[in-house]
Amino acid sequence: MRAAVSRKLLHSRIDRHMSRLMKSLSIRKDGTRALSKRVVVPLLASALASFGIDARSGATVLNITVTASRGSCDGGSRPGGGCYSYSDCAGRCSGGSVPGGSCLGDANCRGGCSGHPAVLCSSNRECQCQGLGTCTSPAPGTCTDPAAGTCQGASAQISWAAVPGATGYDAVEGRLEFLHDYGVINPEDCLADNISALGLPLTFYAQEWSWYLVREVYPSSNGTYDEGGAQVGSRDPQIEIVCP
Repeated sequence: MRAAVSRKLLHSRIDRHMSRLMKSLSIRKDGTRALSKRVVVPLLASALASFGIDARSGATVLNITVTASRGSCDGGSRPGGGCYSYSDCAGRCSGGSVPGGSCLGDANCRGGCSGHPAVLCSSNRECQCQGLGTCTSPAPGTCTDPAAGTCQGASAQISWAAVPGATGYDAVEGRLEFLHDYGVINPEDCLADNISALGLPLTFYAQEWSWYLVREVYPSSNGTYDEGGAQVGSRDPQIEIVCP
């Protein structure tokens, strides 16, 4: 984040870029067709650069590339359809509060409490502990109309250019939603710790937007996740708590 960029302006920029990305990929803003880390990542890179989320180390720019290949659903409501993650192969609820609603398992086909049908439930206990009767208005359904499938054959990889003198690389990822909500960097996954390779495979998750940072490792020291310039504070201490 740059010194001249307020939290409000930062959020505005993220919202604007996410809206552009979703529009370009025909994704509704409610995320019902979110592509998570899939093909959105190459486009997202340019958006992140505008508010200081890039992969820089001092004056050295680590050029990150993310590639993805579609797989095929072996079932669900779109058998044979293209997919990047299991969420693309959702089934449909039989019964429950939203018959025909998208589901990945029975837990997505909840019923309603008899004392207040708008309160969703999966068991009588959930209603009884709130004094709302039983889970019968309607009863929970099952994810069987059809059952969810799995995504077969999808793959993705992150790669970066070599840095002269480096003997390895550290890589982390984080969720863009967390950055938007809190204005801080909080990696959830440590992708690589001092690996010599110039890339590694990625795993996609449902309806999530991600950012990536990579730093070089030297024989006697680590590089930095910082970009320098007008960046406010260092990313390294916060990231190293999670990914030392």
